[in-house]
Amino acid sequence: RVYERAYPRLKNPCLDDFLLSVLSRAPAHTVRLSMAFAICDMSEVIEVKHLRAALHWVKAFCDSANFIFQGKADEEKAEITNAQADKILAFLREHGEATKTDISAKCFKRNLSKTKIDEALTFLLDQTPPRIKIRDEKHQGQVRKTQYFSVNEEVKND
Repeated sequence: RVYERAYPRLKNPCLDDFLLSVLSRAPAHTVRLSMAFAICDMSEVIEVKHLRAALHWVKAFCDSANFIFQGKADEEKAEITNAQADKILAFLREHGEATKTDISAKCFKRNLSKTKIDEALTFLLDQTPPRIKIRDEKHQGQVRKTQYFSVNEEVKND
């Protein structure tokens, strides 16, 4: 029962895909370590104390991998976001002004999630000075305002 309760955490020890690939063998390592601890105790049966010791070792392993590789995962994510932001900036330079729907459909051919587009737009808006600007417009019959994104002309082109 102890292993059964711990298994979901072992199977999915983190949310990041890169780290998940590094840690994917955690359940198997837990069983192997439990066996090793049982053998060291000269026991023919894996007891709860052996499993708990193995779980502590695997947690330390997962924490270490997270510490070591998280910087790399963050760096790769930042590079991807930066590339997507550059693509949006080039699109806006060519088309002048666009909504998120336009950016999704015309710039990324609907192959990039709303979340990723939002991250790239936030990246462009958070720079000092912002690389893009937003204009809100409410059309007749609309409940919400439509946001139009364009290049901030006050920023030097690079």
